[in-house]
Amino acid sequence: MKFDKPLSEVKNLSLSSGDDFISFEFAALCFANPEKNQYAFKLEGRDEDWTELGANRLVSLSNLPPGRYTLHVKGSNSDGVWNEKGIAIGINIPPPFWKTVWFRGTVLLAVVALTLAVYRTARKARVTRDDYEERLRKFFEKYGITSREEEILRLILKGMSNREIEKKLFISENTVRNHVYNIYQKLGVKNRLELINLVREQTGRAP
Repeated sequence: MKFDKPLSEVKNLSLSSGDDFISFEFAALCFANPEKNQYAFKLEGRDEDWTELGANRLVSLSNLPPGRYTLHVKGSNSDGVWNEKGIAIGINIPPPFWKTVWFRGTVLLAVVALTLAVYRTARKARVTRDDYEERLRKFFEKYGITSREEEILRLILKGMSNREIEKKLFISENTVRNHVYNIYQKLGVKNRLELINLVREQTGRAP
């Protein structure tokens, strides 16, 4: 990374979450035997101790986790006298958007809203189903439908044939036929179509 002003004048540096590599090059302002100048750095927020670089004037940082850091750099002259004050640069690396508080808050709100929507939909469906079952119960009572006839009538409403009802309830087809005939007599209908239409007229469609 290059700056348009001296490193000593840069106080804070903000990077993007995608910047996973940054390097700094610096020099000590001592021109007597400059090849003997020494350097050291410490990245506050990551390092506990100073890292000596020798005569190397380059610091490279990579794969830094999101957070706030302070890069401290100091140098010595050819006589080994260190400038303990050195320079310091604040570095801010923001987290990727999916790790930010606002994004997590948005996701949380979306999850809550979805949960509420699912709950309300399920509750509405349950209320609708309960209402239908209550109307159906009253219908059975009105026409004196027995428990066995109720079982068969419910299967007829699902579109099952006599043979399918026989297998479903483990009873003979003749028994099914007799119950169906009794249902027709009680409801005053002549066939399945009339039966289904009558039930729907008085109870509505099954949810």
